[in-house]
Amino acid sequence: MLLLHGFTGTVQSLDPIACVLSSQFSLLGIDLPGHGRTRAIPDPNPKFDQVISDLHEVMGRWHPYPVHVAGYSMGGRVGLGLACRFPDAVKSLSLLGASPGISDVADRQTRLALDRDLANFLVETPDGVFDRYWESMPLFGGGRASGASDRRVSSKNIRQGWSTSLHLLGTGVQPSFWNDLSHLDLPVQLLTGGRDIKFRNIADAMNVRLPQCRAHTVPLAGHRVHLENPRATASLIADWAMGHDDTHGP
Repeated sequence: MLLLHGFTGTVQSLDPIACVLSSQFSLLGIDLPGHGRTRAIPDPNPKFDQVISDLHEVMGRWHPYPVHVAGYSMGGRVGLGLACRFPDAVKSLSLLGASPGISDVADRQTRLALDRDLANFLVETPDGVFDRYWESMPLFGGGRASGASDRRVSSKNIRQGWSTSLHLLGTGVQPSFWNDLSHLDLPVQLLTGGRDIKFRNIADAMNVRLPQCRAHTVPLAGHRVHLENPRATASLIADWAMGHDDTHGP
């Protein structure tokens, strides 16, 4: 099973569910560009699909057969892109608080401008300012997730990586996968927290388009289901993957 973290996260940020899933699956966790140990090289013409292709190549070296994929938020968007572009590489897909992107061109341009502003904010603000801003966002309930570690203060080098990653993997540069959903003939599970109204609505809209889909609401959780209710989240991921383990088996 391939695990993909969210924006500002790393492989280790998925440990709360990985420690449960590791008893049933061989896990591959990858730091996405600009996060953890993976650098994001500035590119004047960034391509979301190039990241997908690079990820597919790394997966092929690790395991030549289709794998289960679970991704949170940004990692979910990447995982969905991987399934849309390379469906034969994915056995099943579990998306945690993720979306197919923005279908309207004008709205996507607006989001692109916001992502660029956020990228500049990341590198221009003093230590601690972005971290407080990020944790206070309504998406996260305005505070730390239960089960999260003590409040971090990111360094400028770390924030520079996050800034560069927005130009590669931000929602504004991501192609819309909405029209791909009806053609994605593999099992997809959509997990959203009970308090995450925005992404529950997105999951509902995705559910009616995907041929093989089930949506689950994780109780006692907001957007960060893997931190706020890790045991329930890991159980749902494991059950879904095990239930579809022969879909594209070797």
